[in-house]
Amino acid sequence: MENKKNNDTLKTVAWVVIITCVILLSALLASGVLKYNLQPINNNEPNKKDTIDNNSDIIQTKLVENIDCNSSETTFNGVTVKLEQEKTNGVCAIRNITINDKDIKNDVSMWVDSYEIYDNNVIISSGNTSGRLFTIYSLSTNSTVMKLQPENLNGYWVTSYTTNNNTITINGKECGEQCGSKSTGYPSATFEIEYSNNTFSDPKLINRTTS
Repeated sequence: MENKKNNDTLKTVAWVVIITCVILLSALLASGVLKYNLQPINNNEPNKKDTIDNNSDIIQTKLVENIDCNSSETTFNGVTVKLEQEKTNGVCAIRNITINDKDIKNDVSMWVDSYEIYDNNVIISSGNTSGRLFTIYSLSTNSTVMKLQPENLNGYWVTSYTTNNNTITINGKECGEQCGSKSTGYPSATFEIEYSNNTFSDPKLINRTTS
């Protein structure tokens, strides 16, 4: 009898402790001190870079550079660029270049140094023995929307460019006497192109320098 009485006492104490814990836990949850996360754990959560790249405000880009007269094929963001070029007698020449199977050979120069899939467009830097041609091909219109050279870039060749989301910054070198014009005294210049709603602005002169 004594053992049964002790067991009943222990059970009563245990139930009192359990009920007290439940009441305390409920009070903490109700007050917001504790929060229960109903979202499942995702062990494949993308890292920070992937999250930024998937943001709709960030323009998707893929640059292919240092081609060095080699052939190249790249597919990114639904755009496929196929380039075939080779050296003949030490001079590089394009055999074929297509964007989503459309031939654009007539819109680039003698050889391609680099190309960049930029949103729904392709930026191509090509050249010949005189200088570089900067070309933008749009998949929205299936046509070339911009070709920059001294004739339409204030007398400057495009020497390099960078993309920073919706801004394209172009570095230029004055053509001068090579193009039959007198030097302005500003051999280098910087231009900017803004991109919005599948449309590119005209190049805007940002600055010119004497070196």
